Amino acid sequence: MTMESIIVTKIYFDGSTTQTACVIAGKRTNSLEIKLLERKVTSNEGEYYALIRALVRAKKRRLTSIQVLGDSELIIRQMNGVYRVKKKELETLCKYAQALASDFKSITFTWVSRNDNLAGHLLERNVTSKEIKLLD
Repeated sequence: MTMESIIVTKIYFDGSTTQTACVIAGKRTNSLEIKLLERKVTSNEGEYYALIRALVRAKKRRLTSIQVLGDSELIIRQMNGVYRVKKKELETLCKYAQALASDFKSITFTWVSRNDNLAGHLLERNVTSKEIKLLD
């Protein structure tokens, strides 16, 4: 009997009021992205935009088993169904993220500290999209 090995790819996300970042860190694929938002948003909206961008990138790379890591306790708990979404602006974003998440064979949402969030490090260091292209 052979056991099929499942490769779980880690995906880090972080968002701010003006930009989003995601890092896909796996054995078969790596990717970094910083994206400026078209308009200023709330911090929580920025987190959801970053999460959505990360899920879209993972889907385009045809990843099937992912662990999504973020430092926003609110977003992680809402995606895990522990907290309900109270704000209408976030409800639409959460539903969209949940719809994207349902496309994966296996997905988990895990809170990490700010120090352990690779995407957060990109935002903290104000890395530009041009620099990311050189690294990717």
